[in-house]
Amino acid sequence: MGVWGIWNFAPVALKVPETVCVEHVHLRESLMLLSFMLKQKREEVINQKK
Repeated sequence: MGVWGIWNFAPVALKVPETVCVEHVHLRESLMLLSFMLKQKREEVINQKK
C-alpha cells in the first residue's frame, strides 16, 4: 500500500484514508492575497518615481 496525496481545490472537506495527505487550496483567499500584494507593490513603484 502506498502513500497518496490530493491537492483539493473544492470547497468541501474530504474524508480520506490515513495514508492520503490532503492539501486544501482556497482559491478565493489566494486571489485576495495576490491582489493585495500587487496593490502594495504598485504603490511602492509609484512612490519611488516621485
